[in-house]
Amino acid sequence: EKMAKPSPRAGTEIHSVSRIQSFAEKGETSFDMQLALAEDGDIKNQFLVGMVFLNGNGRPKNVDEAIRFFKMAADRNHPQALSNLGAMADGGIGMPKNEVLAQEYWMKASQQGIPQAQFNLALYYEAGKGGLEMSSIQSVKYYEMAAARGYAKAFANLGVIYEQGRYNEIKSNIELSIKCYQEAINRGNIAAAAFNLGCIYDEGRIGIPINKSEANKYFKLAKEFKLDENVFKLRWKRWFQQNWIIIAAITALTIQHGIIYMTLGLFWTIAALIIPLTIGIVLAFLTTRRK
Repeated sequence: EKMAKPSPRAGTEIHSVSRIQSFAEKGETSFDMQLALAEDGDIKNQFLVGMVFLNGNGRPKNVDEAIRFFKMAADRNHPQALSNLGAMADGGIGMPKNEVLAQEYWMKASQQGIPQAQFNLALYYEAGKGGLEMSSIQSVKYYEMAAARGYAKAFANLGVIYEQGRYNEIKSNIELSIKCYQEAINRGNIAAAAFNLGCIYDEGRIGIPINKSEANKYFKLAKEFKLDENVFKLRWKRWFQQNWIIIAAITALTIQHGIIYMTLGLFWTIAALIIPLTIGIVLAFLTTRRK
């Protein structure tokens, strides 16, 4: 997950005007002021200086310094610093990869309402990572917490869960899935949500008729949002995953009838083909209709 962007938060310490003016009189830059205040213990500037070193905003990147200042802020429970340290521990950025440590940082940030941390904890619960026991209930809980704060990726993943009825505790709910995908698109231009919504309209669902015009609209959006894979290839991949049993059966029948033709001739090949071919067509028709 991407690092949290620096954002002013209520309750941060305010320094006196005279202290700021003294820096200006010495001709020091705003970053020099931030750095001095951070070293002096200002939690807001500890986080902001960490972001400068992390991203190289007007300064050379220095991950070690970014971690040092994030840890200063995190020691005083700064939520975004905690979230960023979690992402760095998860990705092995400037420190050894440590999923347990990432989970601990995110848990603290999540308790203070950071949606990125809540989203990442949902992923960890879904996969059983970071010392957490795999739990669909906890995963959905944290996705919903992040979604309640408007986090687009959380809506996208909830859309998949509600579309597929992935867990025993959650039944498929296509209407709710569509709403989640639309929220993900509106709030964050999430390409995967646009693609999945296009598939719903392309294939149809119970209560949702096939609508090629709507499908193409969302496939176009997915392309505009720069989906990681080619939309055309993904549609074929999805079709193959849904129909691989029929494809395997047809392949087996083709091989079988090739053998029959070579041994018994054309008449028996056609005779042996009619019944299984009819069954295959019926199965293909039933499969392509949505459950």
